[in-house]
Amino acid sequence: MAGHEHDHDHDHDHAHGHDHGHAHDHGHAHESQKFSIFGHDHHHDHAEPEGPDADKDLDPANRSLSDALKVSFGLLKWVMALLVVAFFGSGWFYVQEGEVAVLLRLGRVVATESGTVREAGGPYFAFPQPIDEVITVPTTQQVVNLDRAFWFEVKPEDRGKKLEELKVPTGGLVPGQDGSLLTGDRNIFHAHWSVTWAVPREEAVRFASAIGTAGGRPGMLQRAEELVRTASEQAAVHLAARTSADAFRAGQIAKEELRAVVQEALDRMGAGIRVVNVALADPTPPLALRQDFQAVIASESEKANKLEAAAKFRSQTLTDMAGDRYLKLLDAIALYETARRAKNATQVREAEAALDELLLGAEVYGTVARLMEEARTYRRNEVQEVRAEAETFQALAPQYLQNPRIVRSRHLQDALEEILAGDVETFYLPSGTKELYLEVNRDPRIRAERERRRYLEQQQEAAPPPKR
Repeated sequence: MAGHEHDHDHDHDHAHGHDHGHAHDHGHAHESQKFSIFGHDHHHDHAEPEGPDADKDLDPANRSLSDALKVSFGLLKWVMALLVVAFFGSGWFYVQEGEVAVLLRLGRVVATESGTVREAGGPYFAFPQPIDEVITVPTTQQVVNLDRAFWFEVKPEDRGKKLEELKVPTGGLVPGQDGSLLTGDRNIFHAHWSVTWAVPREEAVRFASAIGTAGGRPGMLQRAEELVRTASEQAAVHLAARTSADAFRAGQIAKEELRAVVQEALDRMGAGIRVVNVALADPTPPLALRQDFQAVIASESEKANKLEAAAKFRSQTLTDMAGDRYLKLLDAIALYETARRAKNATQVREAEAALDELLLGAEVYGTVARLMEEARTYRRNEVQEVRAEAETFQALAPQYLQNPRIVRSRHLQDALEEILAGDVETFYLPSGTKELYLEVNRDPRIRAERERRRYLEQQQEAAPPPKR
């Protein structure tokens, strides 16, 4: 062993060239090689430390390095595990109310059992980009206001004023600055429009494909609004060209037709947008012609008020005359007049019978019913009076034939009694007077007495009946 160490001390190759002492030589050479690997600047030609102190110097360093490597590899494994968890955990997402989500995996739509979109709620899972991409599409109603396209230019200091407060500009409208519409009868009008639109959930994929996802939700809404605005402006120009100025001023436009035209244009582009409503606001002529139009409006309003008042008066008068079924009575009268002008006796009789049945029935009331009742009462009284006179005449006829003077004298006395029994003052003239002129007043004493008697009679009639 000592000889081997000596030889190894002088020549490193000599140790590898002999067969004896291989175990010791190998082990020592191996330790020397490990020493070189870990960075010790010892050349193979140098002599290695001898004795047991060599192992004591190397073992703590190796152990420290091994422990450090173990700790580093342990921390690295935990960090990698956390990264994996964070990688997969970042794929969970929620969908807010008023939105739906479209999931793309490698550029293709990922469908579920309920469809191609994810409804509001969650959580939903998606692999992080670039594997998956989540596109949120708003489904709430949006409003596009066409405030400038068809409205005249308003100075900053005049904004917020009413139309009546704005000054009439000189020089007319300026093309490119003042917007306007041309009606079907070649009149210029201004107006504000508003278009309400939304994205149906079943059209979310097509909407995202047509509009694009750049810029997120704000960018999508901005591009969609520009698309709706362009289609609405074109449709408004075409609709105004088919509408008269009076109808446009009164807001009597085919709004549903306009909505359909805008919808058709968006469908041709495959936008996936549904137009909910189109509204017209503030239709007005140019400011220079506003007073003239206001005068026409005032005249039309006065005309409408008078027509309404006349209609109410007519309805009230007819209701007072014949009740609330006066229309039926008017129809019966019209049929009677038509039959009479046609000189058709059969139709006249039928119309008269229908008219009489209606007049005598319970459906007609009011003044007509009262007049009909008075007519029936008058007829009944006249018939009774004539019948009584006929009976009296038939009773007196035989007596008059036997003694006419007595019958005449008796009737004369009856007539005088009837005349003198009333409020009559009697004057007696002397017989044989051929001509007499009297200018007298009624006796005030007689008048006072009669007034007193009339007052007493009224008091008796107004007095309550005596208690029993």
